[in-house]
Amino acid sequence: MNFREIKEALRKNPGDSRLHLKLSELYNDEGREELALMEKEISEGKEEISTLFRGLGIALTSRCYLECIMCDAWKADWDVPPRLVEELKTYIPNLEKIYWQGGEVFCSEYFEELFDKSLENPHLMQELVTSGLYITESLAEKFAASKLDLILSIDGANKKTYEKIRKKASFSKLKENLSILKKHRKNAKDLKLSINFVVMKSNYRELPDILEFAASYGIEHLMLTPIDHTESEENIFYHSDTEAGEYIKRITPELYRRAEELSIYLDSFIPPIEAPKPDVKKEKKESVSQAKEIFCYKPWEYMYIDIGGSVRPDCFCRIPVGDVNKETLLEIWNGEKMKLYRRKILMGEYVGFCNRICYECDNSGGCISGFPPMNAD
Repeated sequence: MNFREIKEALRKNPGDSRLHLKLSELYNDEGREELALMEKEISEGKEEISTLFRGLGIALTSRCYLECIMCDAWKADWDVPPRLVEELKTYIPNLEKIYWQGGEVFCSEYFEELFDKSLENPHLMQELVTSGLYITESLAEKFAASKLDLILSIDGANKKTYEKIRKKASFSKLKENLSILKKHRKNAKDLKLSINFVVMKSNYRELPDILEFAASYGIEHLMLTPIDHTESEENIFYHSDTEAGEYIKRITPELYRRAEELSIYLDSFIPPIEAPKPDVKKEKKESVSQAKEIFCYKPWEYMYIDIGGSVRPDCFCRIPVGDVNKETLLEIWNGEKMKLYRRKILMGEYVGFCNRICYECDNSGGCISGFPPMNAD
């Protein structure tokens, strides 16, 4: 198996220690000893590890031109501190993945500097989340020459829904910029175009439409994620909207079938609307079996820096493990709170601790807990 095949397999079964050991061997063959040791330590399920994170996610700024109804980022006042920018530069040469987010990343004065620094690492896959409204011809040309997954936040398949959810946005401008990206994507070797569609009350019936919309602009990857961090009426998951749940459940097989026809890779991270409360006896039994397999290995390889500076193993994790305003990334990496995440997962005690969408989502391609495959062959 090559890198891509192993990492695709790990999406579906992140706890397979044999795959991690095989990956370790491949890294050793390439002389990438740090990553080889990391995979070995992941396979052994260690709580404190000697290797550094291989992936970082960071919200560079809270500033944004939009006022989306499911997001409070624009209400905050946060920009990544200069000290952290310098610290990030020291880690970039050894990373495999970096995830840029906002607010709107183009509002950050440090984005271009850090993006260009990342281009110096030939093994690094960059992911960039943006509304897509501020893409220019020059930016599209630059991205086309980069190893980049450009993730476009689009939550409506028509003008009415899109502009209702993304206040101050222009659907016509979005389509204009998507056409620019489609043009530059034709000759781009390592540019991937994705859409992240946040599912909520106002748009869940547009799931079939967003597939067709994506296909019309050459989008290769569509992610369906649940609305989170809000208790508003838009949160059909928090309010157990059974009508929405039944609709999503009914159309999901057709969505996968149609996505395959359109050559779009569909990732659905939608949890059941009404998840049954775990039976006490069953939960204990599952804890024993789950302790043998790591269902998620983000705490062994990844950290996410959120708006305000709090750090978690991933953006979907509930409990912070540190604060970049008070600690260095190195101090946080093997701190007691990060080790607690590793311990909970190893012991199978993650129910009620981890975000349920990570262990309850019905995604045949691998859940959020699986580290996305890199473009390494």
